[in-house]
Amino acid sequence: MSRAQSRISVRATSLLLAMGLLVSTAHSQPKQAPTKPDDLLQEKLSLLSNLQGLVARAKQLEKPLARGTAEAEIADAAWSLDRELAKELLRDAYSLSFPEEAEQARLRKRPVGAQPQMPTPADNARSSVRGRVMKIAARDRAFADELARSAAEKLGPYEAHRSYASLAGSAIEESDYEAARKYITQSIEADPTQITGPSVINQLAAKNRDAADAATLAYIDHLNSLTLSATNGSRGRVLFSLSMLIQPNEFFTKISGIAPPGPAVMRAYVAYVLNSVADVEQQSPGTITAFRLLLLSIYPLLKQYAPELRQQFLDLEQRSRKPGESLSLPTAKGIEEEYKAKRDKQEERELESDRPDEIIIQRVISRGDFSKARKMIDKLADGPQKAQLTEMLNAQEAISLANKVDIPGAQKLAESLVKAGSILRVFPVIAGKCAAKNDDSCARDTINQAVRQLKKADVTPFAPPPGVPASIIGTSKDFDLVLTSLGSLASAVISLKDDLALDVLDELVITANHSELDTGQGRTGFETSLFKKLAEKNEERTNAAALQLQDSLRQIVALAAIDQWKAGKLAKAEAASRNNDSTVRKK
Repeated sequence: MSRAQSRISVRATSLLLAMGLLVSTAHSQPKQAPTKPDDLLQEKLSLLSNLQGLVARAKQLEKPLARGTAEAEIADAAWSLDRELAKELLRDAYSLSFPEEAEQARLRKRPVGAQPQMPTPADNARSSVRGRVMKIAARDRAFADELARSAAEKLGPYEAHRSYASLAGSAIEESDYEAARKYITQSIEADPTQITGPSVINQLAAKNRDAADAATLAYIDHLNSLTLSATNGSRGRVLFSLSMLIQPNEFFTKISGIAPPGPAVMRAYVAYVLNSVADVEQQSPGTITAFRLLLLSIYPLLKQYAPELRQQFLDLEQRSRKPGESLSLPTAKGIEEEYKAKRDKQEERELESDRPDEIIIQRVISRGDFSKARKMIDKLADGPQKAQLTEMLNAQEAISLANKVDIPGAQKLAESLVKAGSILRVFPVIAGKCAAKNDDSCARDTINQAVRQLKKADVTPFAPPPGVPASIIGTSKDFDLVLTSLGSLASAVISLKDDLALDVLDELVITANHSELDTGQGRTGFETSLFKKLAEKNEERTNAAALQLQDSLRQIVALAAIDQWKAGKLAKAEAASRNNDSTVRKK
């Protein structure tokens, strides 16, 4: 018997004894009906028994990541029932996500500031397990810190950077901004040259601008003590991270409506850029000309927030000029207009070209100028490139129409999509808009159309950008877009009163049972929380669907998710019972 099973057994024995005492008391007063605490205790005992069985089944999974994924989900369900058991399972799941010792040794030797490597599908699988573990562990700060320290000790500073950034994200979700600042600081201290930690600051800014400003100032203060390098890309990464904090870009942050930083941050940023450019010139005389555009870009901010640094700027600006180049100080409006003019000129040139540039077309699509993008695409010769760009355009415009609540227009474009990846992006958005309007008929029509298209969809991913190896994307063993799409569709319509989401769940189970996805890497192909949400809607049907999953990992995590819902429901009932008892005693 494993330690985890032994702990459950001990816990179950204790509860049985407690049950015996309660039953004995009830028998001495035969005329009284069983009290609510009895019922709650019996429900807790039943839940622990369920978990005992799931732990035993998880231990039989051969692959480490599959076992780790299962243990993490069981730990989530056990958290409110037996905290020590949950922590033991999470520790084991976390350690199972680590690579072989030889790879750990290599990662520990990776210096701070090193260029991040393109993750492989296997790297992503391990990272996914660790991320899930950390999200659950974040409920107990001391315990989460313990796990993060173990990652730093075994995997080096880069993984510590990512672990603390993950904890910061969880703290932001819980509106614990002080904890978020602490974790952001720890992430940056582990490796201040990586992007993940600073990017979390924008998540914080979306909820609390003052806390984000404090974190940004601490970040810049830390950077002031570092010497960065162009060789390993650390200087470029830091400048990019800072630019995203100063002028949050929705394309990169995936968050809209982030307010700009306050004056103190703007001044610190300007001072940092000036000092950095001066350091570059001192280290490599003659290279300052490469930083002229960066210098000019900060002048409007300097003029508004740090006018006392004007002379330092002018000295650097003068030395950054190329022979014959004159002084021309920009304004914020001027920079924006110049950028727009260059962009428009470049796009007009591509419109007149017989072979418009693919990167320009994608940029026009992302900006939402769909008419211009169509004109460019029409000029391309028929073939894979034209088909892929047309698919991207139709998907993006369909999402835009759905967000404008033009459901018929969005549906018409969505019906032209042939790639599973596009269907995954678009149909859940449309179905969600239907659900938000409580339009069951619209939602059902959208879901049915999506399922029809998924059954004949092209499951190959879009071609990767130039320079990115196709091996990074993976194969059907690394992802299943049809399965993922069905999960997203079900989630989009859970709020509806009818059983549409449960109907989609049935399709998901059938698809999962025929999927080539390698669950040995801890991948199930669907969000486990889907079963947790649907259990609240219809426990019996959701449980039946979980039991129909043929793969052991999928079935374990689905049943664990249902138990997570039960544990949450039980915790609320216990709290209500305690409140009632307290009220009675006061009377």
